[in-house]
Amino acid sequence: METSKQPPPEDRAWPKGDPHEFMRTFLKIESAYHNHKEQMTYVIATLYLAGAGYILKAEQIPFSSDRSFLFASLVIAIAGIAFVVWQLTNRRGAHVNVTAAYRLLSRWHTTPPTDDDLRPEATDSTYGRYSWPRALVLEIPKAREATWSDDRGLLVAEVLTIVVLVAVGAAAVARVFRGG
Repeated sequence: METSKQPPPEDRAWPKGDPHEFMRTFLKIESAYHNHKEQMTYVIATLYLAGAGYILKAEQIPFSSDRSFLFASLVIAIAGIAFVVWQLTNRRGAHVNVTAAYRLLSRWHTTPPTDDDLRPEATDSTYGRYSWPRALVLEIPKAREATWSDDRGLLVAEVLTIVVLVAVGAAAVARVFRGG
């Protein structure tokens, strides 16, 4: 008799429903959030590079002698980079949550979760304070550690994105300050 297919008993820590279904839903939400953050990052980075590229290639930069334009260009450059860094950080958080959820689903596929695994536990997440199954809360730090040690490609892509934005943005701001 398969215990993972049976509904949890009334006294079980999990309030309602199937823990596997919770994890599958969690995965869908986190995956969608991850994709949204990735899309936002690269749309903003592309627009940022297009604007900086225009400034670098333009024959004459309009308003380049206006002090408020100089200040605005510096603020926009800093804000654009900060926004991209923020989106990349949120994307990495979603990546960690997806990794943790996949690990738990894989484990629960062969070994049903215990009552302790399903006990709600408060956690601070990217989205605020939530109660998630204890097993997920405990798996997230392990997934975060694995992300830093195993996912070098993810980190290299983030660092390269930021370095390119800073370099191109600094060159554009310098050109604006030189007077175009």
